[in-house]
Amino acid sequence: MQIYAVYLPSGLSPLQVAEEAVLVRQGFDWKASLLTPGWALWHGLWLALALWLAWTSLVAIIGALAHLQPGATLFIYLVGALGFGLEADRFHQARLSRSGYLLQGLALGESIGEAESLYFNRRRDRPQVIAPSAPAKPAIAPGDRLGSPTQNIGADLLGLFPPQETKR
Repeated sequence: MQIYAVYLPSGLSPLQVAEEAVLVRQGFDWKASLLTPGWALWHGLWLALALWLAWTSLVAIIGALAHLQPGATLFIYLVGALGFGLEADRFHQARLSRSGYLLQGLALGESIGEAESLYFNRRRDRPQVIAPSAPAKPAIAPGDRLGSPTQNIGADLLGLFPPQETKR
């Protein structure tokens, strides 16, 4: 089972939201690790591409200045590539957030299609929660004093003390 973060665009009708939903697989991404520049270009992640270029340049400079063996330079590069594979979902989620998508929850599934159908079926079957309406507060008359019996301030303080009858 894979875990997917569900991102939905804000401000659309429920039908349009389902069409525009984006699910991002959580966890290590081999494509982002091995094919970082192509993966970043495919997803439009310019910051990830810039970081990869900076990392590659830094590894090349360190390898040349320290006279490292090609195997050692490759090992240093692969450490950075593993970092890109681990952070790939974060890059994708940050881009979605900047684009106006909101994280709505998580979905489980063997594939992205299964996770999407399970998420939206569960969302469709979930009862709508209606916020309770607040009881109407009595208006304070202009002649009332603070703490007068007609005002009833603090009658049910956190539900700890029962309201007491006031005698006139």
